[in-house]
Amino acid sequence: LLDSGAQGNFVSPLTVEWLGLQMNNLHHPIVVHNVDSTLNKGKTITAKTEVTLNIDQKDMNVSCYVTEIGEQTMILSLPFLKDHNPDIDWS
Repeated sequence: LLDSGAQGNFVSPLTVEWLGLQMNNLHHPIVVHNVDSTLNKGKTITAKTEVTLNIDQKDMNVSCYVTEIGEQTMILSLPFLKDHNPDIDWS
């Protein structure tokens, strides 16, 4: 999911497990709130991971916080779009 309003890049714990990604613990947990200001199901983020995406035969390394994000597998934010500037066909 592309979300230009998201405060960072996020990936679900199930996706991390499914892809066999290495998680790195954060020095300080981050309390997470949803768009409607309710506390996120995961409550705090305690880890990050690196994900390599291949879009149009171009590898893009993305640092993601690991947290519950509903039915989504990954949320990519505006900084991702600015850093990687992927070609998006909006039609």
